[in-house]
This record gives sequence, structure tokens and C-alpha cells, in this order.
Amino acid sequence: MTRSPATAPETAAAPALADRERAVIDALRDIEFGTIEVAIHNARIVQITRSQKFRFDEG
Repeated sequence: MTRSPATAPETAAAPALADRERAVIDALRDIEFGTIEVAIHNARIVQITRSQKFRFDEG
């Protein structure tokens, strides 16, 4: 029987994030409205494009 990642034992350490992977996570955390595009080439992150929108309350 195989276990899904959600039920894997807690002793299994997750691999450390690469700087590029951390940059994607940081971009996600820092944006409230907009889009984030991640370009991949040869299985590596080569570019992150972030378009942010600023929304204002009417009134």
C-alpha cells in the first residue's frame, strides 16, 4: 500500500527550496490583485513576471 503525500510520516524532510522557487512563493505572498506568470525552460524557472492591480473603493 502506498501513502499519499498528505499522509506521509512527518519524519520525511521536504527538500529545501531553491532561490527561484522561493522567489515564486514571495511573489504570491506579496500580491493582492493581479497575475503572476512563471516561465520554465528545461525544467528550470527562468523568469517571473508579476502584473499587479491596485483597486480603490468607490466613494
